[in-house]
Amino acid sequence: MQTSDLLLLIKSLSKAERKNFRILATAKQDGGGHAYIALYEELEKISDDWEPGNGKAAPADSVLEKKLKQKEVEGSVSAMRNYLSKAILKSLRQLYEKNSKRSEIEIDLKDALILENRGLLGLAAGKLNDALDLALQYEYHALAFDILQHLIRIETQADFKSYAESIGKRLEKIAEITGFLDAEARQFIAYFKAFLQFRLGMRRETALAGERMPQEENGTFTPTFLAKMYHCQVLSLSMEALLQGNAGEAMTRGDELLSLWEEKLEIKNERLGQYIRHFSNHLNFCVAERSFERFEHHLNELKAMHGKGSSTLELEAELVQNILLAEQLLYLNTNRLDEACAVFPSVEEALKKYGAKINKAREITLRYNHIIALFALARYEQALGHCLDLIGIRHHAHRHDLQLLGKILEIIIHFELRDHQYLNNLVSKLGRPLQHAKDSRDFERMLLRHLLKLAEIQVQGLDAAEERKLNAALFEQFHADLTRYKSATPAKFQIGLEEIAIWVESKVQEKSFREILKEKWGKQ
Repeated sequence: MQTSDLLLLIKSLSKAERKNFRILATAKQDGGGHAYIALYEELEKISDDWEPGNGKAAPADSVLEKKLKQKEVEGSVSAMRNYLSKAILKSLRQLYEKNSKRSEIEIDLKDALILENRGLLGLAAGKLNDALDLALQYEYHALAFDILQHLIRIETQADFKSYAESIGKRLEKIAEITGFLDAEARQFIAYFKAFLQFRLGMRRETALAGERMPQEENGTFTPTFLAKMYHCQVLSLSMEALLQGNAGEAMTRGDELLSLWEEKLEIKNERLGQYIRHFSNHLNFCVAERSFERFEHHLNELKAMHGKGSSTLELEAELVQNILLAEQLLYLNTNRLDEACAVFPSVEEALKKYGAKINKAREITLRYNHIIALFALARYEQALGHCLDLIGIRHHAHRHDLQLLGKILEIIIHFELRDHQYLNNLVSKLGRPLQHAKDSRDFERMLLRHLLKLAEIQVQGLDAAEERKLNAALFEQFHADLTRYKSATPAKFQIGLEEIAIWVESKVQEKSFREILKEKWGKQ
């Protein structure tokens, strides 16, 4: 693991996790323990203020070796770094494995292998049978497959009178589990193919392979929970649902998915993080259908889950970030903009408390929603500051689309503030790259072309009447282009289209952003 990767790992640790690591590390000083703890202390000092791409490079091995030498610690930093990363991951496993049935199954399997190697076949078989029961109960079918193979191998070594019959039953179970895994894999593949088509804005004219459940082909097959779960997700993105703009159908499928989880409470509790994400996706369907009574009911369910407490900080962070996002969506879509703004102090508190456990894509979305609320309230100076914060989040693989929209909103805000110096620089910077892109259908380029024209007018120093006339004509054209774009791509999931369209429409109608919202959705 490179130093930069190790810094990110240390940065993600909570106070409790850091304390647990130190306890485990100091309890075992052999194997270079003192050295890697010293390296950890040096990196911990750096990690809190370090971000990839913020201009601060990760310290070189030679620099770290010099600092460690001052502490009378000798040795290769690369070796210590490797030892440290393994020690941190081991401490995290030990901290959280008691909360996972999967970990419990894997521990039983490892223990069984140790017993088998010592010739204690009966004890090993007992461990494996316990593990098998758990694996089947919680539908860890790949683990069950592995366990069954070990059981067969043990039974061939033992002098059991009925071992032939037992092995035959084990083989039948393996065949059954293979069928389960095949069905789950086909539904998993079908869902993510549909997901990619949805994200890329494609229409779907034909059904995807794997959409039909196996029991439709063979009435003797009983589908697993996971197969049914992925199947519901496939249907939520089907021809009748989101890919064709039918959020109502998607919401119906989401109801079915949540019902599945409630039927399997032990699996729900084991995979609670996944359930929370499905729950939050369902809230998005409710927003699309403007079913806010149902939305608020589900939001209260999420809050109740948080009120009960959670077994891990990760799970608590997952709940909190989804609750905050849901509150923002509710207030933004019911024209309660002041309440949407009031959510952000809780967002900042969560970012401080949970740190790296708040998903980076979710953080960007939370920040973007706050900017939209401020922008809609014409609180431009505050919105501009948050735009700069959003754009300043660097070097990650998530939500580049929202960061680009943050840049576009920054331009719009400077236009509203009549910041001629900024707009003049914009004209100089973007004029040449965009002058040959007049017919581009790319959404962001279309927005930038129109904003560039508006900026060019504002920096010309025209009298007020002439400027208003030219702006009015440009906004009319801007509005027409956005309308054509929306009608030409009804199935395309385009982030930011609605917000920009409302702003342009407010200019065409000479009304405020909020007035257009009231006309569009009514006073909630």
